[in-house]
Amino acid sequence: MLFFDSTILLIIPVLILAFYAQSRVKGNYNKYRQFRNSANLSGAEVAQMILDRQGLQEVAVRPVKGVLTDHYNPVKRVVSLSEDVYYGNSVAAASIAAHEVGHALQHASKYVPLTIRASILPVAQLGTNAAFPLFILGVLF
Repeated sequence: MLFFDSTILLIIPVLILAFYAQSRVKGNYNKYRQFRNSANLSGAEVAQMILDRQGLQEVAVRPVKGVLTDHYNPVKRVVSLSEDVYYGNSVAAASIAAHEVGHALQHASKYVPLTIRASILPVAQLGTNAAFPLFILGVLF
């Protein structure tokens, strides 16, 4: 006999919202990667320019494999931009690069929410990686 757990009613809207948000991000990225930015700068150039202007030359900017895998690592002080963003000169590339550099600026200014986020990130990543398999196991059992 199958057992119905009412917490599934809470999980389903959260999953729908997460998939909706992800589809919006991907949709906007695909839309704006078709338009060249007016300065014709690559994402790497935009990131480095902002870092230099803020006196953060010690923060490295590097390419990483994948699509929308862009992130800032506060421990290593590295802005990692997906190859399309790193080499691309689209509006999307410039925007994503500026966004990720914004995290480096927050880190440099000791922005408290970023500090909290960095401290709980390992646990959050574990939860993210385990969420779907645990969801499937929960539905099956």
